[in-house]
Amino acid sequence: MVTAVPCGVDVDSPVPVDLAIIGGGVAGLSLARAAAMQGARVVLLEQSEDAAVGWRGGGASSLPVALLNPWRGRKGDAHEDDLRGLAVTWRWAAELEGEGLEPGAVRTGVLRIPSSARQAASWRERCEAEASLIWLPAGSVPAPYHAPFGAMQAEDGGRIDAAAWLTALAASAARHGAQLRQGVEVQAVEHGVEGAWRVRGEDGGMLVEAWRVVSAVGADAPPRVQGGGEPAPWPTWIRTQGEEVRITGVPTLPWPIAGGLYGASVQEGEAWIGGGHRPLGEDDPSAATNLRDAFAWSYPPVAEGTILEVWHGARAKREGARPDVREVAPGLWTFGAFAGRGFLCAADEAERFARRVKPMQ
Repeated sequence: MVTAVPCGVDVDSPVPVDLAIIGGGVAGLSLARAAAMQGARVVLLEQSEDAAVGWRGGGASSLPVALLNPWRGRKGDAHEDDLRGLAVTWRWAAELEGEGLEPGAVRTGVLRIPSSARQAASWRERCEAEASLIWLPAGSVPAPYHAPFGAMQAEDGGRIDAAAWLTALAASAARHGAQLRQGVEVQAVEHGVEGAWRVRGEDGGMLVEAWRVVSAVGADAPPRVQGGGEPAPWPTWIRTQGEEVRITGVPTLPWPIAGGLYGASVQEGEAWIGGGHRPLGEDDPSAATNLRDAFAWSYPPVAEGTILEVWHGARAKREGARPDVREVAPGLWTFGAFAGRGFLCAADEAERFARRVKPMQ
């Protein structure tokens, strides 16, 4: 668990800090690191606390394994923001390694397996136009993958051990001057003096005063805004939930499979498979089994595997499924709605946001 308070950041100081971040998942930690590296005085507040796993965050950021794959959707195309995000994420992985940290990011390449001949033809044309994509004809996709129409291989893709990535981000952010506080629940933000904002905890006490406050709480409810007149409302996002399932007794996947259902191996003889987009709060006792059985179409051995562990998580997205970074009132921002792209795009979005946060005198 990161508890260091470096570089003289003091939340009890009467001088507001440059940036207060609410939420310590991949979005909040990425922003804390990027802003601190720009010289901003940063305080991050995260409600969860678990010293046994280092820094795990909550919600979708606590998932066991994340894939780095910009080639998404049924069309298998890539948005320019996702491609840029992938490049920045790999750069951050190298920077974190240079700081002596273990980011848990592995450039394995990923497979997209089409479900029809028509989809395969479209993806094959895309591979011919993109240097980073390779088309694998059906006969060249090795067993035990099931790819009757071939597969698209994205060489620059990979996987991330989410807990390792978050712990590395937290350590790097702290080294660059950010204060990270776990076990702190934020209830409300309110107008302070001269344009600053006050962040208050569950007992009403002031946790920190900042010139800018960013809500990076993912699918959780954002803090209340109180006092001094209500600003523009927080955006309304679509919130869904899904699972990742750890399965043993299966051959190791040489390449992760990306898509609506995805899977990757971290240890020999095991696989994590994920997916699902149910409305938040809708229970499905058979979700893990159904996920395993559906994934077996592209990787048949998992049908006979044993489910060891099930992770449940929630994610948020906006219409159009692009990240939602906006100022809802002067100095009050929202930073989220990554829709499963947090580990792919948060670093890039954080760098772009951090360039706006000039340290206040």
